Amino acid sequence: MKIHKPSWGTYLVVCIVLMVCITAFFLLRERAQIWSSATQNSLAAAIGRQTTMSSLLAQSVASIEGIQDHLQLDENAGGNEAIRITRSAMRFDPLSNYLGFRDRVSGRYFVMDRQGHLLNTAVGRNLATQMHLPTSDQVEILPLVQLPGDEAWYMPLVLAITGNAVEADLTFALIAVDRLVNGATHLRTMPGSFLVIITNDGRYLLRLKRLGQPQDINGPPVSQAIMAQMKKHRQGSFEGVTALDGVRSIFGYSVSEALPFQIAIGVPVTLLYERWATQSLAPLIVLLVSVSLIAWLGSRLKAAFRQLQATTTQQAYTARHDKLTGLLSREAFIHDVNQQMASASALAEPSAEPATVMLLNLNRFKDINDTLGHEAGDSLLVEVGHRLTDSLAGSQALIARLGGDEFAVYMAESTASDWLSQAPHSGYAQVSRRLQVHRSELEFSASIGYANWPQDAASTDELLRCADVAMNYAKLNLKPMSPYLAAFDSFSPDMLELRADFIKALRSEGLSLDYQAKVRLSDGALIGVEALARWIHPSKGNIPPLTFIPLAENSELIHDFTHFVLEAALLQAKAWERAGHPLPVAVNLSVNNLLDHRFVERLDALIKRIDLSPSLLEIEVTESAVMRHPELTLKTLHAIRDMGLRLAIDDFGTGYASLSYLKQLPVHCLKIDRAFIDNLDGDDANRRIVKSSIQLAHEFNLDVVAEGVEDAAAAALLRDYGCDYAQGYFFARPVSAAALAERWWPATTHASTEA
Repeated sequence: MKIHKPSWGTYLVVCIVLMVCITAFFLLRERAQIWSSATQNSLAAAIGRQTTMSSLLAQSVASIEGIQDHLQLDENAGGNEAIRITRSAMRFDPLSNYLGFRDRVSGRYFVMDRQGHLLNTAVGRNLATQMHLPTSDQVEILPLVQLPGDEAWYMPLVLAITGNAVEADLTFALIAVDRLVNGATHLRTMPGSFLVIITNDGRYLLRLKRLGQPQDINGPPVSQAIMAQMKKHRQGSFEGVTALDGVRSIFGYSVSEALPFQIAIGVPVTLLYERWATQSLAPLIVLLVSVSLIAWLGSRLKAAFRQLQATTTQQAYTARHDKLTGLLSREAFIHDVNQQMASASALAEPSAEPATVMLLNLNRFKDINDTLGHEAGDSLLVEVGHRLTDSLAGSQALIARLGGDEFAVYMAESTASDWLSQAPHSGYAQVSRRLQVHRSELEFSASIGYANWPQDAASTDELLRCADVAMNYAKLNLKPMSPYLAAFDSFSPDMLELRADFIKALRSEGLSLDYQAKVRLSDGALIGVEALARWIHPSKGNIPPLTFIPLAENSELIHDFTHFVLEAALLQAKAWERAGHPLPVAVNLSVNNLLDHRFVERLDALIKRIDLSPSLLEIEVTESAVMRHPELTLKTLHAIRDMGLRLAIDDFGTGYASLSYLKQLPVHCLKIDRAFIDNLDGDDANRRIVKSSIQLAHEFNLDVVAEGVEDAAAAALLRDYGCDYAQGYFFARPVSAAALAERWWPATTHASTEA
């Protein structure tokens, strides 16, 4: 087993830790000594102060006890006798500033000064408001009092006089607080200490904030916890918070044995910390200098190491991220997607969540570069990167710039479904806001293609290829986005085989038409049908139109396929006309048909050959088909209308047709795409779009057909909005001509199906 030798950094850390520990030991020992000294000093000072004050107050106690004894023994003594006794007691009392008594009957207080003179009655009335009768036969200490015209504070010692025949019911002595406090000036206390005098029942009589400084008189009561501790031990120390200002202090206290009071000397903890900080300064300076020297050596070495580490980290980041946008690079994206797909594949099949790879390519990005400059183009790319990141925040998606104006995203399929929806708050809606680039406001325009794992492909490279196929399809058809469908992919072996089978079916009548009814919303009457191509493969069964129609649209087969659909639809319409049910038939055209300069001529010849009234054929074209080459398609559409045929814009709302182009289109009808009809009763945004589209169409004198109506609630809303016609599963599914005739004209089924 190989043993690693500690590095130089470890030795430096050990040295610093040892120095810190030694310094901390001395500092903590110094703190303990300061706290211990403060505790002992405050306790000694409290005992000394209490002893001195008790000795001083004993003289005043003797005076009032003497007065009490004389008055109680001589119950017939009147007021003059009480005054004489009080004056006599004053001559032998060296401490009391005032002695006196209270008349039992009148409640008047008689106060005598040290010269034996009675003070005026105003003084007695003042005392009557500040003092109360004692509650026991022992000497009591009442709250400190002041006399009129005298700023000094006095401590009242009060003693009750018993006997109903005695004229006085209490005697008292007033002792100046300053004399009591200054009577123990010989006792040494720590700087910053303060003195507190408390009665045994917890009343705050006095606190000197600093010995010899202004006093706090008759403060709030002391907490029961502190009083319980003082009653348990007649002297001791504790740490607590003062009731007056909440300052934490260390207290030493002593309870008087002779009188109901106790003395506490407090030292604020903050002063102890200041003293500790002052005495700790020298060791700290030594420690800091030593640590600084060691740290300086270590920092020089560490800085070099960090520089090397930062360079390595930056190189690793640069290798994985796009320099302009900060997104993942192509290589990092492929690497991370491979890892996530491998992790998902390792899970049990039901636990592996499908994922989606999305490619986003900006439209007309070269025009922006050429017009506004490359700096504006770079700003646009950075903004798109920020919007993609913000719209996918918290989704654990991987976002990359593959190069140029192309971005890629790998995310969970559920996240992709929400992001790609065209709801107002979807991720696509966030990214599609107008862009502000160098004081120019630009419309966001991009083509998006996406493919799903593992449904469409099993590897990252194949997923990217499939998403690229879908993106090119969206760009080619002027759609904002498109999923990957095998029908779009002309390069897969399956599609090559399917294309060959489609050609065979097209030439051997292997295709057929179904018809979906259009009804008038006001009364439910049948007003027309839409012809829909169907392909039943000999071995693969029903092939969806989304799979085989692109095989025709992306090649020259579109012309033969359109001819087949038109001829079959016209023959069926003619058969219904002969049976007495003239019913307009709608057929969808591809953009390639509109760009074919001979299409109108061939269509006219076909109608004349079958001898069908032009009013029974309606041509449907999508917004994107019209907008791909608006000048050429407009010319073709006008020629079709001049033939007497009806024209309709299919999937209205999903393309890019502006109002100016809509006004120029020679159409009779707008078909609202099923994407806006789904959940119509539960989506406010869709309701507003549909309602405004209907109003807009009627402003242009156009009929409106709603596609994809699948429930009664949607039908009712459309009827309320003034929509003219509708088609969808709620009214009728696509069926064969025979089934349609049986549903709508049961009495003439046989005649209506001849073709």
